[in-house]
Amino acid sequence: MAEVLITLGIIGIVAAMTLPGVIEGYQKAETINRLKKAYSVMAQAIELSEVHNESVKYWNFNQSNADFFNQYLKPHFAKINETTYGKISDKVQYTRPNGSVENTFTLFYSNALVVSTVDGMTFYITGGSTAMTRKAFDIVLDLNGYKKPNRFGRDLFMFSISQEYGLVPYGYKGTCDMGNAYDTFDREYLKSA
Repeated sequence: MAEVLITLGIIGIVAAMTLPGVIEGYQKAETINRLKKAYSVMAQAIELSEVHNESVKYWNFNQSNADFFNQYLKPHFAKINETTYGKISDKVQYTRPNGSVENTFTLFYSNALVVSTVDGMTFYITGGSTAMTRKAFDIVLDLNGYKKPNRFGRDLFMFSISQEYGLVPYGYKGTCDMGNAYDTFDREYLKSA
């Protein structure tokens, strides 16, 4: 009987040591798959729109968030659950990778078009040349809507639809008002930001 208890104890200890790693690996894989899906949905909408509206280079980036979305993207989204308008910061609070609360990011405090899909993703679309010095609309993507963890790099990612580059990750050359500042950021800097 004692040997069985010792064996069960050892199994319990090994399980306790390996289970967090298994769960973390699963969560990372799930995040990667959801991010790929979201990027694919947006990229396909843009490609289909280019078939009907010519190249993104010729799109009208002087429109409001809603007008831009309605003209170029909405007809090519298969499943939209809800579309609203407002400030991201009024709906949910996000944290940076270092754990600090995000309270200075301009995109969160401007009026964004909020597009929710039936599978739980939320896109915040904001920008245009009326708000930026460049021809682009920024897309803040929350993979699971307003559910936690609400953290950059975990369930919150950013893209830009640029007149020059099309759909690219936020910070790609020429896609932010900071010029090419994001080009010099490395992984360690972004984790501490």
